[in-house]
Amino acid sequence: MTLHSQARLRDGPSAASELIALLPAGTTVEIVGVSGEWSRVRTAGGRIGYVVSENLSEGDEAATSDGTRRVEVGTRGVAEDVRDLRDQLTALGRRPEPATAADLKRLRVEMKRLASAERALARRLDDHVMPGASPADPLPESGPGLGPAFLLVGLVAGWTASRLFQRRRDRFQRSRLRL
Repeated sequence: MTLHSQARLRDGPSAASELIALLPAGTTVEIVGVSGEWSRVRTAGGRIGYVVSENLSEGDEAATSDGTRRVEVGTRGVAEDVRDLRDQLTALGRRPEPATAADLKRLRVEMKRLASAERALARRLDDHVMPGASPADPLPESGPGLGPAFLLVGLVAGWTASRLFQRRRDRFQRSRLRL
């Protein structure tokens, strides 16, 4: 196999693996094994590592007179072609379908329905907050003189109650002394 573009030779089958070397385009390698989209290869110098399989091509690569590269591809077996086609079909089957005009129309109708339902719900909530008072109205404030007035009434009631209880205590004490 020949590398048709520069490739990174890595220690393991992942981009996170340690980089062993950069292999220039046109390097001939021997495939030792395959792991997913990575091929385990051996270079002419004896180094073994992993490269991305899409960087490999069969045959020899040679430069043409106009500077472009030409790849002479060897014959592939029918089984390999069938396997490649099956993989491509599986990948296409996993892709989601593109949206159609009918899908977009259904989406618009559903959005309009949800918007009208939201408006109806907001109206129902506004009607059921408090009859006669809107939620935006501030609460009525008490007058400036009510606080001191309540304090004065409390003081008078407390003083009166203490005087009454004092009289009862005095009477109770007098009755105990007479006995």
